[in-house]
Amino acid sequence: MAASVGTVVGDYEIVAELGAGGMAELLLGRRLRDGRCFAIKFPKGDDEAMERMFLDEARVAAHIRHPNVVQVEELVEHEGQNFLVMEYLAGLSLSAFLRELVKRERRLTVVSAVAIGCEIAAGLHAAHETRDSSGQPMNVVHRDVSPQNVLLCASGDVKLIDFGIAKARDRLVKTRANEVKGKLRYMAPEQMRRQPLDRRTDVFALGIVLWEMLAMRRLFHRLGDPEVVRRIMAGEFPPPAKWANVPHDLDQLILQCLHPDPDKRPATADELRQGLLRAVPGAASLDGEERSGLLWATGATALSHLVASLPVEAADLGIRRPTRSPEEVLARRTERMEQDAAVLALAEGEATQAGMAAPMLEVKEEGAPAGRVFGKPKSVPPAAPVVPKSALASEPPPAEEVDASPPGSARPRPSMRPPPPGAEPPQEVAPPVVDDDDDYTPVRSQILGRRGWMVLGIGILLAFAFAAWAAAGYPS
Repeated sequence: MAASVGTVVGDYEIVAELGAGGMAELLLGRRLRDGRCFAIKFPKGDDEAMERMFLDEARVAAHIRHPNVVQVEELVEHEGQNFLVMEYLAGLSLSAFLRELVKRERRLTVVSAVAIGCEIAAGLHAAHETRDSSGQPMNVVHRDVSPQNVLLCASGDVKLIDFGIAKARDRLVKTRANEVKGKLRYMAPEQMRRQPLDRRTDVFALGIVLWEMLAMRRLFHRLGDPEVVRRIMAGEFPPPAKWANVPHDLDQLILQCLHPDPDKRPATADELRQGLLRAVPGAASLDGEERSGLLWATGATALSHLVASLPVEAADLGIRRPTRSPEEVLARRTERMEQDAAVLALAEGEATQAGMAAPMLEVKEEGAPAGRVFGKPKSVPPAAPVVPKSALASEPPPAEEVDASPPGSARPRPSMRPPPPGAEPPQEVAPPVVDDDDDYTPVRSQILGRRGWMVLGIGILLAFAFAAWAAAGYPS
């Protein structure tokens, strides 16, 4: 490790190890001059490509300043190693928060879900509008907006995290051939077609996040990758009003976000935010104190375990209990719900742990087949905080931004019906092998496993034996 507990890096004393991602490790540091705690990240190993990705992250992150985006403090060099100092965020990811609600048989009210969506949209718009030091647009596209990359903080803040696979102008590291980055179930059609991306790609992904918060279920529950691709490309989505009491205008706005044609979506994340507030004016009433109450009502145990696992005081981590009763906030801002298989899928996964939004960069592992993208975090001991993703890197200009899908991946069956006169032939899109949703348990279609075939074979042999025995005239 480049720095261990007790080491002083710049103005920061390392006080704990927080965890590790695919390409980086995360430490907890206390600033010497004021005692404030920060998350400190550094890349693993001596790989030059990793170092360039790390510098990409630091360069992009330094220009994004918004209360709904994880903030970067500075880049520090210590004994030839670069360290990225970020604000420490204690809380739960949106996916973990929804899991905890399901366990309590509660769901967000429409007002609460839209209020959280507005916060995400505000942070996303700020990232899209980012300019460099010369005032030029950086053309940032997050490309991985999902419930795992939204953090609900103990303070009540909603933070967009993990710009680790973001696209931006003048990036040092270019996406290699046969790599597709993002989560398939939150991926826009143009990503699958490997077409140029812009901010409307993130609007599509945020539309799915909003859909799942309102319906309290996975949009593509128990669907295989080829069918997910087909539905996304065709724009076949049920309205969230099928499972929730959603106003008509909000229903139509969510479906507009999910339109296959980017021109038919809201042009910006801010336009989406304004549309959400027009459809549900009461969303503006959910303030930070109530968001904090929701987090404490569902994640108090996880936060307590987090504080107990670290050698610092809760106040130094920015963890303070809200002034309003969490249970009263939960009763007012959520409602009872009936559970079915799709809803219970939200509760699948590991036990909820609180922690800092930490790095999880993607890396092709040695010996992996072409096109396979890896990046899931390494296992973290139960006492340590969970380490979701958080990095800010980017990609090349649009002409080369998204690469081909891996060879050998399953492809949706093309239609045998000829296209109408004058129409362009349909494009066949292979579902890319990607770093998919951590909370999904893939449903693999199998007719019979090895044990099933053995049982079937024994049964056939017994049937033949019985037939021969009966033919020989033996008494039954």
